[in-house]
Amino acid sequence: NGYLDRAISILKQARELDPRSPSFNYFLAVLYYWGHQYDRAITLLKRGIDMHPDFIENHHLLGGLYMEKSMYEKALDEFEVYEPPLKLEFWKLVIEASKGNTKKLEAFLDKHVNDKITIKISLSEKALAYEWAGNSDKVFEWLEKAYETRDPQILYLRAIPQFKKYHTDNRFKNLLKKIGLEKKSIKSSTSPPVFVD
Repeated sequence: NGYLDRAISILKQARELDPRSPSFNYFLAVLYYWGHQYDRAITLLKRGIDMHPDFIENHHLLGGLYMEKSMYEKALDEFEVYEPPLKLEFWKLVIEASKGNTKKLEAFLDKHVNDKITIKISLSEKALAYEWAGNSDKVFEWLEKAYETRDPQILYLRAIPQFKKYHTDNRFKNLLKKIGLEKKSIKSSTSPPVFVD
């Protein structure tokens, strides 16, 4: 949309002024991600990793992009850079669930549903995991829980590409209405929407 195109244009100009800025490069990749321009985002993130190997956010988003493109081995390579062992197990189970075996993921999430010390998985992230697993009922179950518990990531609900398929779903519309996310309210946001560490 026009707001996204304008944001991309502004960040491109900023990056020209400071081409080695890890933040400008990363947030431009975020905007490409939101715009479903995954290959452009991946190219930027790889470039960012070459320039700033310790800028963890690049690995964070790159892993998510590889997940979206079903490039699971590459996704795990990125997650292994920064994720603790238990969180890495979560992503492995998400991948397994995306191939049809959801029982292990469901058992894992049930076991760690209230475990905020051992593993950090936001409720919105759990909803996203079930989207990859193809379980829309579980997606909305966890999105409702995210709303009820004021999970900060729920604020980026409309911007998350994986949930675009639900934009015409009445459950999604009702959830947006409860949150107060009118169509205009999220377009100018520039914070990354998924993969909370």
